[in-house]
Amino acid sequence: MKVKSNKSRERLLPHLLAANPINYGKEWKLNCAEAFAASILLAGFEAQAHEILENYFKWGHAFFSLNKERLDRYMQHNQNSASLVEAQDTLLEEIECERAELKARPIEMPSSDSEDEEYM
Repeated sequence: MKVKSNKSRERLLPHLLAANPINYGKEWKLNCAEAFAASILLAGFEAQAHEILENYFKWGHAFFSLNKERLDRYMQHNQNSASLVEAQDTLLEEIECERAELKARPIEMPSSDSEDEEYM
């Protein structure tokens, strides 16, 4: 039997990076502890969020430092979901622009006729 999902009841966390050893630095790949800590942090329980990750996981502090800019931005816009989504969309646009700039940047390579070639 296929269960229909009710889109209005789905809840997603905003864009964050994982700090757990399996998915370190990967977008949208939080483990349960990271997701729970992020959820309660955004709900206003900052001390409890830090306690969960930092007291029980060696890498817990890395989650907050890796996502500091994102979490600070989201905390400023967590009055309602629309404001939070807007903050996330702005952040994702900035990330995409950064990636495009890096991709377009030419790679400077040393010339092949260098006089410093010692192994010829």
